[in-house]
Amino acid sequence: MSIVGAALVPAAPVLLPALSGREQPAAAVLNASLEVMRQLIESDPAEVIVLAEADRDGLFENSAPWGLHRLGGMRTSDEIDATAARGEPLPVPLAIGAALLGTAGWTGPAVFHALDRSISPEAAIEYGRRLSSNALPVGLLLLGNGSACCTDKAPGSFHLGAQAFNEALTSMIRTGDQRAVARLSAEASAAQLSDIRLPLQVLAGAESRGRLRGSIAYDEPFMGVHYICAAFLPVGALGQ
Repeated sequence: MSIVGAALVPAAPVLLPALSGREQPAAAVLNASLEVMRQLIESDPAEVIVLAEADRDGLFENSAPWGLHRLGGMRTSDEIDATAARGEPLPVPLAIGAALLGTAGWTGPAVFHALDRSISPEAAIEYGRRLSSNALPVGLLLLGNGSACCTDKAPGSFHLGAQAFNEALTSMIRTGDQRAVARLSAEASAAQLSDIRLPLQVLAGAESRGRLRGSIAYDEPFMGVHYICAAFLPVGALGQ
């Protein structure tokens, strides 16, 4: 599979108007997320694979219900229709990805893969390598957050290592340091309540030749959680 591009966006319910209300509290994050996703779409994939960490591994098709009603809040008619589908609902991060993907304008096929957060870096990288073994041009949508321990009021309270953890993540993305990505541990990520490790490691395996370059559109904490929005595109597409 030829990976033509990827986008990293937060797995954050606050980005969805149906859950956050008419006044978008995280407008800058949402706009950056849609920007990098549209760059992914413009890379012309035949299919988008959406990846996020979850409690267990699972593969879901386009027809899987979103189940956003689990999170409360308002629901638009489109989301009511989407949740009316039968079958096991998408894990929450993948449901957020599905909603954002539609908002960004993607109308093609998509596959949703929940990654068991306990799998090793080596297994995640190997899965990424398997993704790249087919000739079909594919885009990857990665869902994940940096540290959720950036302030005392953060979901994970304050962690002294949060700033260093987030700075390391953004450095890995900007420089394409795949060795550093491979060294991200489940234990360090869990200590920061971060779910970004596996999506980045799958990308590292899928794009082992380093033909894609990361460009960050958003890199700031919001309500104690560090959000990163980034596009990974061929070097020429970024004007480099």
